[in-house]
Amino acid sequence: MISRNLPVALSLTLMITLVSILMISPVLAAKPHYSNTPTITKNSNQSITANFNAASLGKKLANVTLSSHATADIQCVNPGGYSVPSKKVEFQQMQVSTGDVKPKNGKIKAALTLGPPDFPSAVDVCPNNNWSTNVLSLTYENPVLHIQQKNSDILNFTFGNVTQ
Repeated sequence: MISRNLPVALSLTLMITLVSILMISPVLAAKPHYSNTPTITKNSNQSITANFNAASLGKKLANVTLSSHATADIQCVNPGGYSVPSKKVEFQQMQVSTGDVKPKNGKIKAALTLGPPDFPSAVDVCPNNNWSTNVLSLTYENPVLHIQQKNSDILNFTFGNVTQ
């Protein structure tokens, strides 16, 4: 014999299934990710530019930051053209940020340029202030691209050393 409560039981089962699906759906949504591998470019003015495409960020405002420490080999040259061995100079961490960016359709495509650092003058590193300086090399040490939402990192990418 079929119970009169069968339609109620089926309705209840259907409602529980529907609620379960709706609760699980956000969990199954794609996680934030880079659409392709971020790239870094060395610029002629000794700065670097990181290009990236991030996806599945939702609608929350995001802040994107590029940061790095740097070291340079600086050579001192006297007025006669004679140079002394170069000196290694270390720079404090540098950072550039986009400020708040609203993703469009859950995506952000952008480029951030960092540097160059403020190089020391001849007075700071050479035997006297009549000398001049040449930057022989500049290394950005493991630049990191950070994407944050609500002050929490959701994506990071470390480029590795970039030498100019």
